[in-house]
Amino acid sequence: RRVLKEYPQEKISQDALANLLLSLSNIGRAEELVSTFNEHQARITEENRFFEGYFTVAQALGVLNRYDEALALLDKMLLAPTLSDEDRQKILGKKAQMLVEAKRSPEAIALIEQQLESGTGERDKTIFTKAEAFYDAGEFTKAAEEYAKLLTEEFATSSFVKDAKYGLAHARYSAGSQEEAMELFLEYFYAGDDADKKREALSNALSIAQKSGKDEK
Repeated sequence: RRVLKEYPQEKISQDALANLLLSLSNIGRAEELVSTFNEHQARITEENRFFEGYFTVAQALGVLNRYDEALALLDKMLLAPTLSDEDRQKILGKKAQMLVEAKRSPEAIALIEQQLESGTGERDKTIFTKAEAFYDAGEFTKAAEEYAKLLTEEFATSSFVKDAKYGLAHARYSAGSQEEAMELFLEYFYAGDDADKKREALSNALSIAQKSGKDEK
């Protein structure tokens, strides 16, 4: 902050701002991060740490559930001619995720399908986000189809496998496939990593078993 105040016109202040935004993000101070950006955003240019600075702010806006502002910032980033293909795909992936979180599932699905058709982005992450979008839209059968894709051999080493199984369990349950959902919840309980999800999965499995008269499971 001292550099920002004492050297407002120097390039060093641009780096200082980007570093400050990252630091605030790392310690979870989203409100302060956004406020700092709004005060000094003119110092971030397309030539100097543009992606890093803006992307950090968009993430913070998402944390604050200020999705319209976050999406507008991501769209602004997509217009930058200096973006690399890799950074562009990161922005599109984040935009799809935020559209899901903002309950704008049809837009998210359309964007994701464009990514899948073009063969760009991280395929497993894109499929998982699509599954989440279908689930949020109440299209549980379609959501289950997407989650199931991540449980095939093609994605055996994906970091999304366990969350996909958890999501598939919920999708099958919501689609009326109670017994399959129960088995999937139990599989997640034994193999999952998230303690809260494991507790919920076991509780759901036991609840389904009791309702179906299969307590012995």
